[in-house]
Amino acid sequence: MKKKLLTALVIGMIMTAAAGCGKQEDTPSDAQTTDTAVTDTADDTTTTDAADTTDANVSMANPWVETSYEEVKEFHPFLFNAPEGATNVVWRKLEGSESDSASGSPLVELDFTLDGMDFNARTQFGAAEDADISGMYYDWDVTEDVTFSNWRDGYMTGKMSRAIGDDETADLITWYDIEIGIAYSLSVVAPDLDGFDISAVADAMYVPENAPGSDIPDDDDMEVEEEHVMTTDIEGKDTFTQIVDALPDGTGYTNEKVGDEDVLLVAGMTFEAGEEYPWAIDSEIFWYDNGTPAYLGYVTSGGTAYPLMIKDGKLYTAGNHFVQKYVVTDGKLMIMEEAIETFNTDGEATYTYDSDDGGDYSNMSQEDAHAAYDSLFEEYFGADIVAFNAIKK
Repeated sequence: MKKKLLTALVIGMIMTAAAGCGKQEDTPSDAQTTDTAVTDTADDTTTTDAADTTDANVSMANPWVETSYEEVKEFHPFLFNAPEGATNVVWRKLEGSESDSASGSPLVELDFTLDGMDFNARTQFGAAEDADISGMYYDWDVTEDVTFSNWRDGYMTGKMSRAIGDDETADLITWYDIEIGIAYSLSVVAPDLDGFDISAVADAMYVPENAPGSDIPDDDDMEVEEEHVMTTDIEGKDTFTQIVDALPDGTGYTNEKVGDEDVLLVAGMTFEAGEEYPWAIDSEIFWYDNGTPAYLGYVTSGGTAYPLMIKDGKLYTAGNHFVQKYVVTDGKLMIMEEAIETFNTDGEATYTYDSDDGGDYSNMSQEDAHAAYDSLFEEYFGADIVAFNAIKK
């Protein structure tokens, strides 16, 4: 996505003086004024550049608008928060920056003070992977890769940079959630940052309940289909269209052929991560039973890294330690194949596999079960992401 620079933002950057080893640009500030009064040498009287203008002060509006954590959560699916013990917490969003985001979400920043240092954190849902949202333009002395402890269960990676000057040191850490398309940054400038680890602060900003899929049962809970309670309103609906027309904002739907039936899939939430279409990790499934819409069942993956997939009439779900293949036949949603990976307290993996082909796999060797597990995952990743239509009201 082409990166744009807002005119007002650029003006603000030009008027901000650089200090120390570099500079931080496009930071929020109070409205600035410029005195345009000059001296007319012909009559030694003071006038303004603009004829008939008596107010010599020109105000430039601040493009940053104060907001709140609760407001940002309305449009940001994986939001951080100030770490415990932080003070002087202020949230802002940048007006007009929605056009720089695939999701139409603005650039957001969070200022806070921790341990006597002032931090600036930024994030934007829908930003390009190579977007630089930090506002930090330093000649970095060192940049290194870092792996987080909390974000994405320890699978999130980022880059940590440091610039050392005569009077100050600047630290910056950036990370990007490629599964959803969210850019993050955290920066601090202080006289001395020797021994300081900015990644620990970034990890402390992680909010578990905001993580995608946090409300979905663990991968080991394979009975989720039986426990799920249908939420889609189909009462009195005679067609799929009537069901779709009644869907609430934020949900999604699509029509697919699964097995030998044309079905309606309704997702509780959709995501966009650079794809041409929204996708989802869960879905209620409906079919026509004697001409009337009826509920078939529910499927879910274990997180946003595993969108629902489909190929050749087979529907796939997966998680960090399981993969399943579904089909609809004879008016029933059935699991054709499933493979599961579990670990004991020593970290040793055990693999189980099952199929509806009538075979007995209870005594399957670990070598064969592991191979079946890998094979089914290959099928999953070789399928196509189910394309949903997002409901926006």
